[in-house]
Amino acid sequence: TPKPVAPAVAPDHTYTPDDPDVIRPISVSRVMPTWTPANAFESKQTFKGVLELLIDERGRVVSGTMTKSVRPSYDAELLRAVPTWTFKPAMRKGVAVKYVYRMEVTVGKNPQR
Repeated sequence: TPKPVAPAVAPDHTYTPDDPDVIRPISVSRVMPTWTPANAFESKQTFKGVLELLIDERGRVVSGTMTKSVRPSYDAELLRAVPTWTFKPAMRKGVAVKYVYRMEVTVGKNPQR
């Protein structure tokens, strides 16, 4: 008797960068809020944080979480902007899947190169 074939995509599974056979979501529209330094100290610094997004099978951002803060005031603006962003969804074996997308966010004075 033939064995049942596992579906290409597990229902309700959320994929991550740890899944090598998944193509990451591709940004379609991602307008970043404007960074405005609050004071002279901030105007001379570069700040980095990490934003984690849950992107559904339609490429919509379901949720956003700051896993590493940029600056508290900017984090709030960033999280307000997140629901307006759109992506081409992550793909696994030709099927759109939910995906946890992590992105580094850098604001402030550009580092000298």
